[in-house]
Amino acid sequence: MTTITEAAQILTIFRVAYKHQRLTGDEFAEMVPIWHRLLQDIPFESLKAAAEHLAATSKWFPSVSELREAAFGLVAPEEHDQSGAEAWGEVEASFRDSRYEFQNPMAKAAYDALGGRGYFQHSLLEHAMSDRARFIEAYNAIQKRTVGRERMLPAVREFSDAKRLEANGLLDSVTRQNWWLTRRRIWYIVYVCWSSGGARNA
Repeated sequence: MTTITEAAQILTIFRVAYKHQRLTGDEFAEMVPIWHRLLQDIPFESLKAAAEHLAATSKWFPSVSELREAAFGLVAPEEHDQSGAEAWGEVEASFRDSRYEFQNPMAKAAYDALGGRGYFQHSLLEHAMSDRARFIEAYNAIQKRTVGRERMLPAVREFSDAKRLEANGLLDSVTRQNWWLTRRRIWYIVYVCWSSGGARNA
């Protein structure tokens, strides 16, 4: 991971490459700890390569988000760049060979989310175009969520996970509470009906 000294080296690359930005010593000193905090989860080698690439291709001083995106892009798995149309090729391959194993886990996730082979084997021939469109839409959503999560700051990801677990816990609690309320209402209705019947019989 990147140390604060290495973060300063990254910032120095931009400071030298973009001298027209006139970054003062005080501004540099203020930026170093912030950049370190926002970049420390990325290996220094990836950051350095990304910084040099941006310095050679961008006219303007890159932001932290641009640097993170470039660094992750250099080492991202191939499937992160695979389009929905390309991923659809795996679905077609699975029908040419029933033993075919998906190479892209996100394509497999989209395939399963739409019902898997049980759905497509009945639908593909009649609704090939609409199925393809639905698959690409599902794949794009899964790809966006997967890539976004992987590129989150660790602290942000932990916070998000904690809140999600908390929300699920609250949902479970509400579900249990509603179940008990429903059960009590049913018993009350049964009791009222039984009491009314007993009164009439009397």
